[in-house]
Order: sequence, then structure tokens, then C-alpha cells
Amino acid sequence: LYSALKTGVERVVAVTLCKNYSPETAIPIQNYIRQRNEHGVLTDPILRFHESHGAVVRELIPGYRPQDKQNLGFGVLVEYDIRNPERSRFSSMNRQEQQEITDSKQLKAVIEESVYFVLGEGRKDAYSPKCPMRDMGLDSLDIFGLRMILSRRLGFELDATFFFQYSTTEAITEYFLSQHTSEEPSSEGEDISPDPVCHIRQQIPEDAIAIIGMSCRFPKGINSPDEFWEALKTGTDMITEVPKDRWDIDR
Repeated sequence: LYSALKTGVERVVAVTLCKNYSPETAIPIQNYIRQRNEHGVLTDPILRFHESHGAVVRELIPGYRPQDKQNLGFGVLVEYDIRNPERSRFSSMNRQEQQEITDSKQLKAVIEESVYFVLGEGRKDAYSPKCPMRDMGLDSLDIFGLRMILSRRLGFELDATFFFQYSTTEAITEYFLSQHTSEEPSSEGEDISPDPVCHIRQQIPEDAIAIIGMSCRFPKGINSPDEFWEALKTGTDMITEVPKDRWDIDR
């Protein structure tokens, strides 16, 4: 934003790195930085993030980070044309890119498949529909990738704050089910074609406060603020011994 507002600045370059490259893989890093997954986006989460915000992955820079053994010492040059920004190919979706959803069972399957895809083989055992994304091991880049996949497959342009409000697979599914139901024709024979892109945004008051992060530790197997609130409303007794991994109460 700063560079875009300064006169005379046309392009911004940066040197980033790959998050998930491993020297043990059979893919050379020169090929890895161009590799795309089945959804057509760059495989590496960091490079995907840059591309989605308008950057072009240019080339490798040898010896940029000699101590970074995982990336073989390479940095990755990315370039932003701030005067002519190009949004990701997924920022404007068309009907051909979306998956036609005919019933709630199919909708649930698509959302679950998308979460499993982001989890990958190494974390799939952590999956639970009631478990928050963070607790399944997904970081901010993983969640960003999930946002892109769901936006493309379901035709909903999701806000960056969406997963703060809908943090579990179950909550995400319930949200999309409510949207899917609300888009059905109001009367038989009436031809109503919903806009394929639904912007999930709210009017923001001038004095709004942005919550950019939240961390909670709940008792008795509770995994989300919603479950905690329900326990409070029902008057559930949640008093327990201090967990052993919290601290030593005898000190």
C-alpha cells in the first residue's frame, strides 16, 4: 500500500522462500516453484499466497539463504506490478470453475474433501468435523489455501475473516447449507438464477475494532467458543483438577 501511494514506484520485488519444499523429494526446486496442484494453484503455500495477491514468481536466487538447508540456500524472487495489479485467476470465478451442487449430501462431501486436501496425508488422522482448524494443525497459510479452494468449488467469495467465525468443518458446512437453501427458488416454476459469487461481508462501522487473533483454552474437551458458551448457558459444572501439562501446582 505504501509503495502504491508513492509516486515513481511502479514495481516491487521481494525475496521469499518455499514453505514445504524438501531436498529429499524427487522434484528439483526449479520445478517445484512452478508446480501446481489439481486445483490449478501453486503447490507451495507461501508462493500461492504471493500469487493470489498479484505477484509473479520470477526465479530462484542461489545462495540467498546459505543456512536454509531445506530450501538448498535458495531464495525465490517475486514481483508485484503495483500500477497494474493482477488478482489471482481465482478472484473472478465463472460458472465453469464452480462445482454444481445438487443436494446437501454433496455439499458436505465437497467441504470435507477440501479440508482433507489441505490437511494432506500427514495430518488427515487429526480430522474431526467439530475440531477447529488450528487444532487440526492448519496454520494461516493452510487456511488461506482452504479459503481459495472453497471459493472456487462453491462459487462463494469468502472474506479473510470467514474462518474466525466458522472455525470447524461442521460450522462451515452449516453456513453453506443455509446459503444453499436460501438460494432456492421461492416458488415453483420461477426462474431465479443466484449470483454465482456471494460476498460474505458486513458493513463495518467507523469505530469498529478488528480482532486479528484469539487463543482459548477450554475445560472438559470443549473445542470452540460456541461450545463453551453453550456450557455456560446450561450451567455445566466444568471445575476440574489443573491439567498436568499446564503447570505444577505444587510449586
